[in-house]
Amino acid sequence: MPTIVTPLAGGPQMESRLDAELRPLLCQGVACAVDVSRRGDAAVFDCRIGGTDPDPRGIPALARAVGDWILGPGQQRLLSRLLAGRWPFLPPEARRLIVCRLAVSLPSGSASPWSEGITEAVRAYFLGGSELLVVEGFVRFRLKAYVDRLVAAVDREGARCCVHWEHRHLLRLLGQELRLRPPGLSTVHCVWAGAERGVRVLDAEGRPLVELPLDGEDDGQTYALAERLAALAPQEVVLHLPEAERETAWVAALGELFPEGRIVRCFGCPHCRQNQDMV
Repeated sequence: MPTIVTPLAGGPQMESRLDAELRPLLCQGVACAVDVSRRGDAAVFDCRIGGTDPDPRGIPALARAVGDWILGPGQQRLLSRLLAGRWPFLPPEARRLIVCRLAVSLPSGSASPWSEGITEAVRAYFLGGSELLVVEGFVRFRLKAYVDRLVAAVDREGARCCVHWEHRHLLRLLGQELRLRPPGLSTVHCVWAGAERGVRVLDAEGRPLVELPLDGEDDGQTYALAERLAALAPQEVVLHLPEAERETAWVAALGELFPEGRIVRCFGCPHCRQNQDMV
């Protein structure tokens, strides 16, 4: 009688997966029963499939249910634990954001390229004579290649997020410093010059001051632009942007850097008409 143990929080999902896999066997006249109990912080599923002699179709059905759980709620739980262990200094909201991002980017359930291999590993475990499967321990000790893949994904996203949060912190410090500086230029214009050229910064008379490449996904480029503008300490920053750029991360960053009222958005002027991308 195979027994499957999951964390208590994942019990309902495992129960649902077992039901989905065993229901077709019930329709074929195979006796199936799953007794669910709680032991401490674990959910325990005692599975009986067949009569006196276990039905050979039972083990593959259980293996599919367990494999689907590992690559579903189990995968998200494991990602959260890996993040907490490997990137403990990231704020909780940052870790939640990473888990959500990875949940979208990493295929889960039967769509995962690991699905067949994990299901086969569970099936072999039961067929090898083991009747107790503690899912989290099984993943940790028998699915090393799968765990290593998640570790690599967590480290990649953790490093990316760490850089993002570092730049956000530097941006806040830069904003505090800007508030202490004496006034600089009266007005500067930030003109979107296209994806290849980025942003051109002009003075009030239209003379070029700075031109910087800008990729909305690159926090370093956003900070470089903020740093150059902070050095100019303008009293007004006029943004000349196409519709697609008006809600981007670098525009939001400038809104955080400069006090309220010093960012102005232009909706049509000679600077804008020079750019064919402008609306």
